[in-house]
Amino acid sequence: MASAPREDFDLDAVERRLCVEALELAGNIVDAAWRLGITRQAMKRRIKKHRIAWPRPAARTPRVDDEVGSAFLLAS
Repeated sequence: MASAPREDFDLDAVERRLCVEALELAGNIVDAAWRLGITRQAMKRRIKKHRIAWPRPAARTPRVDDEVGSAFLLAS
């Protein structure tokens, strides 16, 4: 019988992975907690415990007025 990878038996790693997956799937803490069957407060404790970056930093797309403003500043 083949042995399972170490992560399969590491409860902290499994808990962290489940929290991350629930957050990514749900998109917010309340729905992620509901999916895991825990309270919002319990979810927030786990986010802090496992140092999960939430909310995920979104890639900022430049706005049209940003480009116009920088062009104006360069022309001055």
